Amino acid sequence: MAEPVLALKDAALTLDGNAGPVSILHGITLQVARGETLGLTGIGDDVEVGANSTIDSGTIRATRVGRGTKIDNLVQIGHNVQIGEDCLLCGLVGVAGSTKIGSRVVLAGQVGVNDNITIGDDVVAGGATKIFTKVPAGRVILGSPAVEMATQMEINKGMRRLPRLYRDVAALKKAVQKEGESD
Repeated sequence: MAEPVLALKDAALTLDGNAGPVSILHGITLQVARGETLGLTGIGDDVEVGANSTIDSGTIRATRVGRGTKIDNLVQIGHNVQIGEDCLLCGLVGVAGSTKIGSRVVLAGQVGVNDNITIGDDVVAGGATKIFTKVPAGRVILGSPAVEMATQMEINKGMRRLPRLYRDVAALKKAVQKEGESD
């Protein structure tokens, strides 16, 4: 059976007709299974789940949320996802099915995670990052697609410089054409 979950103020737990037993104990303790699934949902001690967040039941194995993990409002966690301990998933995060997330991972607001990938321990993903491939432990990532934060900052600087570069190239092109006409 799953461990206690703290449901934040005004949060609601909704179960479909195929749900397993639910009991209230220092928050909400739940064990949920849909009709045609083999997996359950395991929630660790001291996990907080915000309003309108969804944790899908496992299909072939359990979906698990590790001890001490905090899940903000409007977070979607897909089937068979494994989340380590002491993670923070901020509002509007979406984690697709069968993803493995290490411990102490921070996914800032609107981060999207592709299915069937691994995110190592101690990873920090900045706001609106889109993670499509494996992320090694300890990385700080940003952007779409996700790259190391320093790389994304260089990309952003380069994009801001494009209008000036375009004007400089146009001026050089014009100068070369004038020089060619004078020959």
